[in-house]
Amino acid sequence: NHLKSLLVDEDQVCLVEDEVGDKYDVYGRKLAYVFTDDAEDLNALMLQAGLARAYLSFPFERKTEFAKYAQTAKSERLGLWE
Repeated sequence: NHLKSLLVDEDQVCLVEDEVGDKYDVYGRKLAYVFTDDAEDLNALMLQAGLARAYLSFPFERKTEFAKYAQTAKSERLGLWE
């Protein structure tokens, strides 16, 4: 629901592939960073709100950044961590 609320007025999103990580997961799903037309980083917003988990088992460009967002949300008991 939170993600839907972030996309209320968005007709399109921009997918940005990671330079280091895989392009697809083992199920064939596209892996990418998701941005709105206004350049809002939906991946970061979801992690910061504690409404997403950072999967840190594999290498990717923003691993340190995403780990920090996830740890902060967890320590502040936000979203999934309430």
